[in-house]
Amino acid sequence: MQQVVLRWRWVFISGLTLVLIMSLMPINGTGWFPGQDKLIHVITFAALFLIGSQAFPRPKLCWQLFLGLLAYGALIEWLQGKTGYRSMEAWDVAADMSGLVIGSLIVIFFRTKKVLIDS
Repeated sequence: MQQVVLRWRWVFISGLTLVLIMSLMPINGTGWFPGQDKLIHVITFAALFLIGSQAFPRPKLCWQLFLGLLAYGALIEWLQGKTGYRSMEAWDVAADMSGLVIGSLIVIFFRTKKVLIDS
């Protein structure tokens, strides 16, 4: 069990690092469709929450994970504003929060389902 958690933690830290690097790279163009940027934020932060919930499986850590990832998203936006070639947008943090809510609902659903199956 501990080996599995350690692997998930490695995946989680790698994901955080990859998101930070990709978020601070210069971008070209506006994307394939309107709102693509926000959809990417939602999917990315839902995935980070799902991975993080496996890396830190204790249910009491869910809110800490949620708030930590939300702060991480805000930090990324602040750093983007400092680059000179990216912009800081409050709507991106709102999209991050939406992804975190979706991720947490998925975790709650599956943890509840597991409790029902185990009992």
